[in-house]
Amino acid sequence: EMVRMGALRRHDVPLALHSDLTMAPAQPLYLAWIAVNRMNMEGNLMAPDERLSMEDAMRAITIDAALILGLEEEVGSITPGKRADFAVLAESPFEIDPEQLRDIPIRGVVFEGEFFSVE
Repeated sequence: EMVRMGALRRHDVPLALHSDLTMAPAQPLYLAWIAVNRMNMEGNLMAPDERLSMEDAMRAITIDAALILGLEEEVGSITPGKRADFAVLAESPFEIDPEQLRDIPIRGVVFEGEFFSVE
């Protein structure tokens, strides 16, 4: 039951999913996939009570991550007055099978209000 994210959320503790780049890849959707699915390398479900909902996983890589860094007034959500930096996904994480989360293609990014395609 390592990384008891579900217990933290049940107690309303904000949490962030992050990477120790360059030790691990900076792949927020993969980190969210792990939190939502909690499957090991063999595909076995591990500690199902510790899974996050899709909403909580998305918050953990956006607004809650910004909150933990003390940057919630600048980044973390698409809100007037904040920096317009975000990824444009090919599919909504909320409309797919959770097991497909890590495979959502990234169409581009918006950085400082300007769109950059990655295709």
